[in-house]
Amino acid sequence: MLIPVVLATLATQVLGALWYSPLLFCRPWAKHAFPNTNYQDVGKDGMTFPMAMTALSYTMVCAILYYIIGLMVMMLSWVHACRFGLGLATVTILVQIPHYAFDKRPLPLFFINCGYDALCVLLSVLIMYGMS
Repeated sequence: MLIPVVLATLATQVLGALWYSPLLFCRPWAKHAFPNTNYQDVGKDGMTFPMAMTALSYTMVCAILYYIIGLMVMMLSWVHACRFGLGLATVTILVQIPHYAFDKRPLPLFFINCGYDALCVLLSVLIMYGMS
């Protein structure tokens, strides 16, 4: 169980480093998440705690996914794994909608953050399936 969970967790961290990098969504994310801050100043207050919580939460997500995938005997192909991953990714996105609505957070921030979460879930499911 340990190797698939560790690999999937590492994949989510690599995806996060790319997703929130200047190559992709760093500027628009910083603009909407921290509206009165220059995007270059965002990490100056320290990112150790948020990064540790992200790694911990995705380790738990990957461990739970590993358990669920182990119970899924109907997942017989990559197509089934993709459908399952997309279904979980959709649930991941849908449960965030009320928070963004009540917090009145900008729509672009929703798409950036939830897009990352959805891709992490899908990527983790595919890694777990591929290693099972």
